[in-house]
Amino acid sequence: MDIRTAVMPKLRSIRRASIITLTVGLTLTAIVGIAMILTGDFDETRTRILGTTALVGSFGVAALAHLAPARRVRWSPSVGLYEAGLALILGLICIWNADVWQWEFVWKTFLIAAILSAALVNINLLALLGGRTRPFVKYGLRTTYATIGLLYGMGALIVITPDVWSEGYARAMAVLWILAALGTIVVPVTALFLRDPVADGLPVMPTLDEEILQTAAALGISRDELMQRLLASDPDRPAPVPTTEQLPGT
Repeated sequence: MDIRTAVMPKLRSIRRASIITLTVGLTLTAIVGIAMILTGDFDETRTRILGTTALVGSFGVAALAHLAPARRVRWSPSVGLYEAGLALILGLICIWNADVWQWEFVWKTFLIAAILSAALVNINLLALLGGRTRPFVKYGLRTTYATIGLLYGMGALIVITPDVWSEGYARAMAVLWILAALGTIVVPVTALFLRDPVADGLPVMPTLDEEILQTAAALGISRDELMQRLLASDPDRPAPVPTTEQLPGT
C-alpha cells in the first residue's frame, strides 16, 4: 500500500537512529560518571562534571521515553523533547555558571522545566496504554493523569511561590505522590491481565493500529481517511457487492 510503504519506513528509521544515538550517549555518560566517582577528589570541577553527567543522563532517559513506539498522544513526543532540551540547557547554565543562582528567573525556570519534563515522561509512558478499552484501565489512566498533573503542578507552584508551603500542603503532596505512584504501577500491571475484547472473532492488533495512527498523524489526516486511502490503493481488494438500489433495472 503506497501511503504506508512511503511513510512508515521513514518514521521508523528516524526513531531508530535517535534511539541508537541516545543509547550510545547514555552509555558514554555512564562511563564518564563512574570514572569521576572512582578516581580523584571531589573538587569543584569534578562535582560540576558529575552534575553534567547526571543531567545529560536524565535528558537521555526522558528522550527515550518520548521516542517510545506506539505513541497515541500525538503532540506529546515533540513537546516533551523540546521541553526536556530546554531543561537540559538551563541546567547546564546553572551547573557551570557560579553566578546563575543570583538570577532567580533562570534557576526557577530550570526547576519548573525539570518538573514539567518529569511529568511528561510519566504521562508518555502511561500513554502507551491509551488505546485500551477496559473500564478499569481506561479510567485508571485518566485518574492517574489528573493526579500526576496536580502533583507536579503543586511542585511548580512551590518554586514560583514558596510561601504556599505548609504542613497541609506537604501532606496533600504526599498523598498525591502515593496515588500517582500507585496508578503508575497498578494500571500497567492490570492491563497485562485485562486484555481488550476481540473484534469480529479476531484478536486485536495494537501494533498495526498504532502504526496506522502514527501514519495518519504524520499526514495530518484522520485514521478513517487514511484507511479509506489504503483500501482504495489496494489492487487485491475485491470489488464491493452492489446493493439492490445500485443494480440496473431496479
